Amino acid sequence: MPLKPNRTRWNDALSRVDATRFEALIADHYRAEGWSVDRVGAEATGRKYDGGIDLKLRRGDAYVVVQCKRWTAKQVPHNDVHELIGVMLTEHATGAVLVTCGEFTHAALVAASRQPSVQLVDGEMVRRWIDLAALEAEAAREPSGGSAGTDDWTHVFTQRGTDRASAPRSPTGQGASVGAIAAAVALIAFLAFVVLPLRSVTTSPTTRAPARTREGSLAPAPYPTIPNTAPATPTHTPERSGRLRAVSEPMERATTTYLREAGIPDTRRPIDHEAARMAAKNVSGVRSALWLDHDNFVVMVDGADHRSMAMIDDVCLALEPLGDTLAVVVNVQDITAQHADGATTLSRNCQLAEGQRALFQRKRQVDVVAPEVRALFKGQQSE
Repeated sequence: MPLKPNRTRWNDALSRVDATRFEALIADHYRAEGWSVDRVGAEATGRKYDGGIDLKLRRGDAYVVVQCKRWTAKQVPHNDVHELIGVMLTEHATGAVLVTCGEFTHAALVAASRQPSVQLVDGEMVRRWIDLAALEAEAAREPSGGSAGTDDWTHVFTQRGTDRASAPRSPTGQGASVGAIAAAVALIAFLAFVVLPLRSVTTSPTTRAPARTREGSLAPAPYPTIPNTAPATPTHTPERSGRLRAVSEPMERATTTYLREAGIPDTRRPIDHEAARMAAKNVSGVRSALWLDHDNFVVMVDGADHRSMAMIDDVCLALEPLGDTLAVVVNVQDITAQHADGATTLSRNCQLAEGQRALFQRKRQVDVVAPEVRALFKGQQSE
C-alpha cells in the first residue's frame, strides 16, 4: 500500500535538517527536560542496523525508547507504531515515543491510542519544542556543504540554552577467529574459481562477450578473419557444452552440500531484509517483524498459541524462497503476554536444531534476563 502524503507541507529550517541533526534536536529537547539520553541510532553510531531505536531515555525508574523519522513528504503509517511496540516489549521499556517532523496516518493514531505507554509526536508538536527563528539563523550562518556538530544546535531550544558536550563513542567490533575466517574465505574463493568458469562456458556457446572500450562503453568484439571459404567450427559444440554442464552441476551441488554440512550460510543467496519483513507479516498470527542485526529476525505474535516452534517453522518457510535461511535466526515473542514466562523469547536457526547456530553466528540474548538465570531463580523459590 503506498504511503499517504502529508496534508501540510512545511517549508522551514526543521524540514531542511538532515536525519542526524533531527535526532540531535530531539535528544537535546529531552535532555532539557531532565532525561539522560543515549543516542544509539544508525545515524549517530554509523552502524548498519539500530534495532528500531534512535534514543534511549532514562530518568529514575523510567526507561523510554524513541524512534525519530524525518519524513517531510509522507505520513508515518500504523506499521511503524506496531514495530515500536514490539521494540518496547523486547527492551522491557516503560514507554516508547515515535517522533516525526511530518504527520501520522489515522490508523497510526488509533494504534497508539490503544497503548497508553506509547506517545506519538508530530511535526506541529516538534515545532513547539524548538525556537524556529534560532534554527533558521543557525542554518543561515552554517557554511554551504558543511556539517556542524550536534552540540551547535542545543541553544535553539527555548527551554534551555546551556552548552552540552557529547561523549565520544568508539564502534565495537565483533570478535571472530582469524584463522577460521581465513580458511572459510579461502574455501569460498577456491570454489568460485573452479565452479564459476565452468558455469560461464555452458550458458551460451554461440555468444561472445562484448569488449569494453576505454570509455567504459560496451562494443562488440570483432571475429578473427579466417582465410578459408569453409565455415569455422565453433569452439564449444553442443556435445562439449553438455559435458561441461555435466561436470559443473555436480560440483555446484557438492559446494552447496559442503557449505550446509559445515554450517556456512550460502552468500550467493542472501535474504533481503525488507522482503523478509513483508513475507513474515503474511504468516497467520504475526503482528509485526523487525531485524535486530544481520542474523536475528524478531517476530511479534498475537497470543501464546502462536509462540511456538511451529511458528518459527512457518516463518522460515515464508523466507525460504528469498534465499538461504541458514543465515537467519528467528526469535518469536508474544506481545500479549501478562507474565515473565510468557514473555520469554523462543529462538532457533531456520535450518538447525534448537540452540545451534551457523558458523560465525553468535548467540544473541534477546531477553533482558537470561533463561538460565530465570530458571535458577525459580528453582530457588521452589526450595
